[in-house]
Amino acid sequence: MNIEDLPPHLQTLLQYPSFPVHIGEATIEGLGEVSGPKKDFSREINAHFGHPLADTPLTTFRAFVFATITGRCIVALRGDRKRFSRNFGSNLVVRGEYERRAFTFTAPRFYCRRAPGWGSGEEWVLFEPINEPAEIKYEPFSAVAEVRVLQLNFCIQLDDLDRDKSLSVTAAGKTITFLPAPMAGELVRLMDVEAIESAPTSEVRFKTWRGCIESDLSCFAWQVCRFCGLVAQQQTNASQLTLIGQDGLATKTEFYAPMRSDFRDRYLLIGLDFAENGLNQLFSECFDEYTKIESDSGWRRLFNTAWSYDDGVYLENRVGTLLGSVELLIRTSLVERNLFTRAETESKFLPELVGLAKKMLKWDIPNHYIKPAKLYILRNAIAHANPLPYTPQEILHMQQKWGLFLNRRLLIRLGYTGQIRSASWGYSSFSKVDDFSEEENSFAAK
Repeated sequence: MNIEDLPPHLQTLLQYPSFPVHIGEATIEGLGEVSGPKKDFSREINAHFGHPLADTPLTTFRAFVFATITGRCIVALRGDRKRFSRNFGSNLVVRGEYERRAFTFTAPRFYCRRAPGWGSGEEWVLFEPINEPAEIKYEPFSAVAEVRVLQLNFCIQLDDLDRDKSLSVTAAGKTITFLPAPMAGELVRLMDVEAIESAPTSEVRFKTWRGCIESDLSCFAWQVCRFCGLVAQQQTNASQLTLIGQDGLATKTEFYAPMRSDFRDRYLLIGLDFAENGLNQLFSECFDEYTKIESDSGWRRLFNTAWSYDDGVYLENRVGTLLGSVELLIRTSLVERNLFTRAETESKFLPELVGLAKKMLKWDIPNHYIKPAKLYILRNAIAHANPLPYTPQEILHMQQKWGLFLNRRLLIRLGYTGQIRSASWGYSSFSKVDDFSEEENSFAAK
């Protein structure tokens, strides 16, 4: 069976893959497995509808392994639809040969996407790895010399989508090179018109170092990718990580199903490749501190919400998550300074937390942020699902102002000393990171 034999919808998914098609034989250990007292009930339901039992081994199927243009790993196979169900499963294995080397693909956990309905007969079924990385290993292989990562939503070409260029930074004593991913310019254009929501637009490369092991390499790669969220104000996670051997061939690729953001192109840094106020300065000043505090649960949750609050569908969702992030920022900072315990901060809400930030943390929060008391009125309306008390435009301006406040405070905490893009009665200027003046932080028209 060849790619040409696939139905049109699969051939569409295979256009411009971010990982080339590998064809092999697939086996599945379990599908729809349930443990504990629900197991017998689950078996009865599966038997009634003709679904496979979790402990019934499935036969071998011809399978296609690939990753779509958006970076999602997919395994497609054809078989009797009664053997599959829309459910979770374990240990999907595909073995085959690619470019004269044997490969083994393994997905410890996956979700089966069978077409809905109760019909019978054969059909194409899609499996998507979840919860744990899937991986593909090759034999023979050589010692690992380099790591290459496809990174979601971070684009070093925003100033010129048609220009291929690389950008190198230094982090933790290591040189990291960012390059445009294949079709990065076209992907940004597709995301800009919302034809797709997110995709890998950068390839991150770095060399291995003496004494490192695979877990060190993947951990460092994830830290580098996530750190870029400070610039892009969105989730910039890895979608694939490939270990390159000394012979220049891949020895292993890991596939992730990470948190995703809708692509946004309003980056905080003035120019990623600037010698001053660029990406290299941010990495040199902040990366080490970021890796120290990200293990703390409070800071980790804060980074996640700070990079995803703007993904909300409704304005209420976005503003509610943003203000919750501001509260979490102040709580975490008070705990970090040993001024309160985490439990003590949980009973304090935005008005009191802002007061504590000004008094005990000595933060600069000018009156234009909090007077008149629109912020607190808005926060209470959203928290209690009441009608919004102001016009959408007023609320959007408040969201933009406090979003910039949150990002300024995160960068200051990490040690950044440069300039960032800011508001000067719009979004048209840049200022020092610690400038909280009304002129540089108001998005409302003058």
